[in-house]
Amino acid sequence: MSSSHSRRSLGISQYSEQREFDSLFRDFNEMLQFAVREITFTTEAATDLEEAEEQEKLNQLDVIMRDYNDLENRINFQRTALNTLKIKVDAVHKFASIF
Repeated sequence: MSSSHSRRSLGISQYSEQREFDSLFRDFNEMLQFAVREITFTTEAATDLEEAEEQEKLNQLDVIMRDYNDLENRINFQRTALNTLKIKVDAVHKFASIF
């Protein structure tokens, strides 16, 4: 296989990988926005329940809030891991393009 052919394939592959990474980042951002919206909504509901002295419902909402916070943390952790992977893949492509 000629080096120009392999470089051309590499470019196509790299472009395809970039599109996949972009798609994954969009998905992570959408999930994160959902979690943050729900945290905001849950916080507002908790304030209302606290004012109404609805302790049992407030306790239930506290559990839900913790779940959303855990979800937000997991999404951020996975997005960071994905970004690290992207950086490493980009470095491999950059190194491979030298040869």
